[in-house]
Amino acid sequence: MTIEKTSHQELGSVQAINEIKQDVDLLNYIYAVFDAKWFILIVTIITGASSIYFALSLPETYQGVVRVDVVDISDPGRVKPDSRLTQESIGMLEYDFLLRAKKENYVQKVLAHLKSKQFTRRFLDNYNIYRYIYHQEWDNTTSTWNKEFLLDKGLAQKIFMKDIIQIAHAPKTDIVAVKIIDKDPAIAAELSNLYIYAFNQYMREQALAKVDEKIQYLQESLDQTGATEIKQMLFRLMEAQTALAMLANGRKEYILEVLDPAISPYSRHSPDMKLTSILGSLAGLLLSTSLVIALTVLGRLKNALADYSAKTGRKPIARRLGLRGWLQKLFKLLRHRVKPPLSTESD
Repeated sequence: MTIEKTSHQELGSVQAINEIKQDVDLLNYIYAVFDAKWFILIVTIITGASSIYFALSLPETYQGVVRVDVVDISDPGRVKPDSRLTQESIGMLEYDFLLRAKKENYVQKVLAHLKSKQFTRRFLDNYNIYRYIYHQEWDNTTSTWNKEFLLDKGLAQKIFMKDIIQIAHAPKTDIVAVKIIDKDPAIAAELSNLYIYAFNQYMREQALAKVDEKIQYLQESLDQTGATEIKQMLFRLMEAQTALAMLANGRKEYILEVLDPAISPYSRHSPDMKLTSILGSLAGLLLSTSLVIALTVLGRLKNALADYSAKTGRKPIARRLGLRGWLQKLFKLLRHRVKPPLSTESD
């Protein structure tokens, strides 16, 4: 009898599960969503309005954008071996010494310098960009910081590189866009153009420093050698280095050529009211619809379990324990785990 009763219960369980599976119908959920249309609409309107209110509470920022092109400086004054106008020829060793051939990663190296921490810190220090980062702590009338404010240049540089400046590169055209964000549109455009100017100055100084080192080395080698051919080679190398120095000093846009300078933007960069309201409304629509479907699934599951219990007479064990019940269970558990100390008294 026990075996027959158990098998009968298992058969009833399988039948109930099959009934639940068969009852799954997409139209039921569509009707449930349609019946709750006013609830979904109200939630969507509330979330959309809340997102707009949140966007209005955010500070307005503007973005200045300047687009530049990386200048090819691999041919300074036609000193390449294959484009030499004079009768003397420069060997590959000499050409490698004076400039090196342009490599495939030339643009990437320029971008690495443009994003480097060394140049960024120099830019922030030379033009006191810190006053734009911490504008609430800067007094324009006295051009000083507030007395209680202590400037942390490392943290300011981190904020500048993460939240204020953006550098985008288009690999197909090698056009670089430098974008700087500020609450004042005029300052955003000014800082973008200033960043490119400061970078050209920085790379020019780096190039002139290398030229001076090479010329000094060539001069020392010229004083030490006595061979005529070697002296001629050293003179050609010094001539090439002089051409590099003249090119660096004579070209205003040394590394980056400005194609489209930044101007004061008319529209704000953030917050975007349209995008914020659309995303907020979509979030409310999805959440409310998901809630309706979840409640429908739970209701159908509850009814199916109730039918199953009525047919089989089998009910799930579910005891509700209040605070007193949970405390009693915890006390019993602790009493069983904590052993009483051994008695040390002698008989």
